[in-house]
Amino acid sequence: MQLKGKLLTKMIVAAMVFSVAAWSVGLTIFAATLPKLDRSTSGATADGIIVLTGGKGRLQAGLQLLSEKKGARLLVSGVHPLVADKDLRLVTNAPQELFDCCVDLDRASVDTIDNAEKSANWATSNGYKSVYLVTADYHMRRSMLLLQNALPNCEIIPHPVAADISLQAIAVEYTKFIVTIAGSALSA
Repeated sequence: MQLKGKLLTKMIVAAMVFSVAAWSVGLTIFAATLPKLDRSTSGATADGIIVLTGGKGRLQAGLQLLSEKKGARLLVSGVHPLVADKDLRLVTNAPQELFDCCVDLDRASVDTIDNAEKSANWATSNGYKSVYLVTADYHMRRSMLLLQNALPNCEIIPHPVAADISLQAIAVEYTKFIVTIAGSALSA
């Protein structure tokens, strides 16, 4: 009986070591291959533009696409409820007319899953068949996966914004991405 216990312990330790090694290799690949802005799609036009809040340069990139008429409307998903519309416009230096005509704010989303669901509802209610997705480079893979699951009949054009973040933040995002992949596989 004692021999079986030692064998089981060795198997558990080996499985843990393998899991940590696999996660580390995956993290290295994930970090080394962050999505870059694809200049071949930057000329594309979509029905709408979705910006996920939370990082520097995202809203400015989305507004630039909107001002270049790359989409008819822009949804800013995940705006904090206490941020005033006026303050958001002033921070971006965007013309008031652009905000008045073509910018929608989602204040209900609290995480990336909510962002995907609320963005899918927005795109569907507007009849959109194609959207730009603007978020940080390290956040793009998981955001794309969640939005594609929520909006399967829509073309999603990634527009990653380079982010200056720590390896720890990338590791957290990589772990969330793995969990999202597993969840998608289980629900399929």
